[in-house]
Amino acid sequence: MRGFILAVIVFVIPFAANADYQRCSALFAATPGSLSGHSVVERFTYPQKHLGFAVRFEGPGGAQLTVYFYDLGRQVTGSLQKAQFNQAISDMLEVNRVNRGFTNPQELATYSNGTADGADVVRAISSEQGSVKGIIDLVSVGRSGACIVKTRYTVARPFKAAQQAHLKILKALEAKAP
Repeated sequence: MRGFILAVIVFVIPFAANADYQRCSALFAATPGSLSGHSVVERFTYPQKHLGFAVRFEGPGGAQLTVYFYDLGRQVTGSLQKAQFNQAISDMLEVNRVNRGFTNPQELATYSNGTADGADVVRAISSEQGSVKGIIDLVSVGRSGACIVKTRYTVARPFKAAQQAHLKILKALEAKAP
């Protein structure tokens, strides 16, 4: 019996992790050069397989969109997805504080995006500094099969317009998934 359990651990677990990486790789490869008026400016494969891939887009009015595909080398579960979402929000707040000098980010909304297998929840943060107002960051963390799909969308436009643009991007991204 121990031999059987050891065989499952040795052969099945690496296969599952490899399948996750393959799903992430397929999603990365299927990401189009243009997405809802945003054009790819960089595609990146991380040297550590568990960190996966990233695609960075630029759009109208200086909008920035980054889509990440990864599995962290672990089985992707709802609790891992939630932990990644919380980490993404923490990272975004830190970027606003340190890189942009924004000390008072305001949470605008947390909402469902309505896509089937994309991000379950999106969180929107608004920041301002002096005369720079209305910078909206929208973060989503979802999964497609065994791959985490994280987006970060940063744009200077009113919240409702930013929200609509982000939802359109997420739905377009989901439509392109293999």
